[in-house]
Amino acid sequence: MITPTLTPSGQSSHPPIHRISVQEYEQMIDAGVFVKGPKLELIEGTLVRKMTQNPPHNFCVGEFMDFLQGSIPDSWHLQVQSPLAILNSRPEPDLAVLPFPRRDLGVRHPRGDETALVVEVADTSLEYDRGVKARLYAAGRVPVYVIVNIPERTVEIYSEPDGEDERAHYRSLRTVGETERFSLRLADHDFPEILTRDLFL
Repeated sequence: MITPTLTPSGQSSHPPIHRISVQEYEQMIDAGVFVKGPKLELIEGTLVRKMTQNPPHNFCVGEFMDFLQGSIPDSWHLQVQSPLAILNSRPEPDLAVLPFPRRDLGVRHPRGDETALVVEVADTSLEYDRGVKARLYAAGRVPVYVIVNIPERTVEIYSEPDGEDERAHYRSLRTVGETERFSLRLADHDFPEILTRDLFL
């Protein structure tokens, strides 16, 4: 949460921040408020501008998407940059694996605890994805959260979400180097190994 600094007169040196509810956010979407503006997502009651996607980011997302799409069971489905319903937020991760048919969702967004995996590809957003996003996904009980770390050419695998609200965190973190392989076990389904460097340009 942003805390405004105060001037000697006791007044805030920043304009006030208006927080919005999930209901207000979704009403704005339905009204087409965001159609022509920058890409935004609702994070902890605040509208946050999504980072610009450059070619390395898009390549990583595409490679991981192809890998997951070719590995998930037929009854599962893969969401690409679509909202999740987590507390007072509607994050839009790069990828999310849902271990049930798309039709089962009906007209709602999936909850964090209904996912098997959430993936964020991080370039300029690395610290934000490690901090705010990791805390949010842990609070929403996303079981496995993966950051594809473009600057360091590594993959960070977070698991065992614990804690509530501001204290939410993942108890386990495994970092996989560029020349190493990793595999994922999601909802009792074992995925084949993937070489980390194959995700990068």
